[in-house]
Amino acid sequence: MNQLINITENNGTKVVSARELHIFVESRQEFASWIKNRIDKYGLIENEDFEVFDNFIKNPEGGRPLKEYALKIDTAKELAMVEANDKGKQARRYFIAIEKQAKTPQPVMLDKNHQHLTLLSLMKQQLRKGDMKAIALENGFTYDAVRNIFYGSSRRPEVIKAVFEKALANKKTIGVNTQAMINQLN
Repeated sequence: MNQLINITENNGTKVVSARELHIFVESRQEFASWIKNRIDKYGLIENEDFEVFDNFIKNPEGGRPLKEYALKIDTAKELAMVEANDKGKQARRYFIAIEKQAKTPQPVMLDKNHQHLTLLSLMKQQLRKGDMKAIALENGFTYDAVRNIFYGSSRRPEVIKAVFEKALANKKTIGVNTQAMINQLN
């Protein structure tokens, strides 16, 4: 999604510069009048809907510091909506999309190596003393081939499958549901 209006964080809350929103929605009013009118007309509450702070920028002509307003996303969306023009509508839709994106749980992407190590760790918990030798003998692998799976120096699928099946068999003998173990591995 293209960033229409810069969104920053202020005290852990996502905010938008009222000055930037004012420019984006192409209001014809001067900024100070526009923001004061909006605060009064829509009953916006300082430190709840917005925060005010001084912006001490270098001004070669002197003058007072600018008052800046950090609007919460909900407030910015409301002000964009009441602008009643295409730019206001565009800004409102942008803020709605930002909110949806924030509410959507982001999937945790594990790299293949991390997934592999997690699976091996879960399988290793279910193996008993002597299981690696038994797996090697039963399946015609060398002991080193089985051991190297756990050191991460080998990823032979047939060895991993044999280790997994042994871990499942051990899990069954101690009375734990096979499906529960598979669910643990997911």
